[in-house]
Amino acid sequence: MSAEVIGCVYIYPSRRDTAVTDVSSWVRADRADLDVPLYRAVSDWLGAEWPFEKVNYVPR
Repeated sequence: MSAEVIGCVYIYPSRRDTAVTDVSSWVRADRADLDVPLYRAVSDWLGAEWPFEKVNYVPR
């Protein structure tokens, strides 16, 4: 297992609306090809495993 960081995902309650969960993610520029797969994986995971009322995650 590698300890190399290639990106990150942030999940926070919205500061504007308590019914909304804000999600953001990034990957390093040299791994940009992983941005869309990461977005899809996180979106699927949130939809299947987390009971958030509404998720604000900017589509790719």
